[in-house]
Amino acid sequence: IARSLGIGAYAYYRRIVEDNKFNLISSILQVAEATNAAPEQIERLKKAKKETQFTKAIDIVSDVAAIPAVLLIDGHNPLLLLHDALSAGIHELSDIECLERARHAEVILYEIAVRLHAALSERKAVKQALADILKRKRGAD
Repeated sequence: IARSLGIGAYAYYRRIVEDNKFNLISSILQVAEATNAAPEQIERLKKAKKETQFTKAIDIVSDVAAIPAVLLIDGHNPLLLLHDALSAGIHELSDIECLERARHAEVILYEIAVRLHAALSERKAVKQALADILKRKRGAD
């Protein structure tokens, strides 16, 4: 049995999330702007994006209302789910617990990516359809 596989996986996902926190929040902000979210939601996301510490950024957007509904995972804030999966200190957990939490983080990261892509692709398709319809309508006038 490979020892410390769980600890290594857990540390890896923590690092990925830490290194990409600005990209995650920026992408969520992009979806909020593309879907005409409430100004308060957009402001909270902008404030979180400026925060240098991931935990503080999560605190700013911890309320479900801070995240566009299309990105919620079964009604839960995906950033809070990630934070909850990866917030324990690595020395507090057994190797098995680390591996389980790493798997949870992987699933949540994948789901966030799928939802971000779907939301932005769908919005792009809607904008293109709207532009085509309006163009035809102007041509018919």
